[in-house]
Amino acid sequence: MKQILITLFVVFTITYGSQAKAEHVWFCQGTHFSERNSKSNKYINTTPQNFKFSVANNKIKFGSGGFLNGSTFDVDEYMPDPLMKVLTAHDNGRSTIIKMDRGKLNISSTFFEGIVIMSADCDQF
Repeated sequence: MKQILITLFVVFTITYGSQAKAEHVWFCQGTHFSERNSKSNKYINTTPQNFKFSVANNKIKFGSGGFLNGSTFDVDEYMPDPLMKVLTAHDNGRSTIIKMDRGKLNISSTFFEGIVIMSADCDQF
C-alpha cells in the first residue's frame, strides 16, 4: 500500500508540478468588450480585442497592446489540460478577475470610474 501511495505521489508531482513550471502561451480571439463609465453613466461597446498571454511560475502575463498591455496577474488555479483549460487569476488589489473554463475566458476589471468587461475564446500554442 505504501508503495502505491509513493508511486501516485511521484506521478502526480511530475504531471502537475511540470505544468506549473513550464511556460504555456495562449492566443485569444476577443468575442466581447464593453465598458461602463460611472461619470457619464454610459455603456460603450467596442471592437473585441485579440491578445496573447503566457502562464509560468504562477503568474499570467499579457502581451503588448490592448487593454491589458503587459499586465501581470497572480494565478490562483491553472489546469492547461486540453479538456479542461481552466484558469483563475487576479491582480493584487483584486480589482481585475480572470476566469477561463474550457478555453472561454472572461475578464472583469473595476475602477473608481467604472468597469470593463471582456470575453474571448482561447487556444494554447
